[in-house]
Amino acid sequence: VKILINVANELDKPFEGEIIEEKSPLIPSERWEINLHLIRASNIPSADSNGLSDPYCLLNILNTKIAVKSRRIDKNLNPFWDENFRIPIQSLNSDILRVEVIDWDKIGKHDKLAMIDFPLINYQPGVVYHNVFPLTPLIGNSKSSTIELIFHITPPGIVPFTNIP
Repeated sequence: VKILINVANELDKPFEGEIIEEKSPLIPSERWEINLHLIRASNIPSADSNGLSDPYCLLNILNTKIAVKSRRIDKNLNPFWDENFRIPIQSLNSDILRVEVIDWDKIGKHDKLAMIDFPLINYQPGVVYHNVFPLTPLIGNSKSSTIELIFHITPPGIVPFTNIP
């Protein structure tokens, strides 16, 4: 953005200036990343005896040790997370983002409820994808589970939506 500011002085002569400093609202990064906004899931399978689940999401890049998880929403089949994540990736050609909805259990193993895979080769860097995606159920419930996400892939050198004060 270039701005020309005219300032009236005592003689009402306009002052014309030039840009002497430009600032960017972006902070540099050294790696490719997925910027993901986990919004909500709907109709997830129940895994607890009360007919509900205590879901959280595990977001991981397959075949790597890169994984993050959302907070747990207790006793809910339609959780609303509204959380943002930045997940580093290594290869656009081979990395796959897996999103799993998991039921938290106080005792024993946590139950995998549903999942979806996003092969990154199918998504163009810089394009924002916002959709309600169908989940593949991993336990007996035949309801159609969905998850709402907004995500985009950013190249090195850019971290979007970060303002410099």
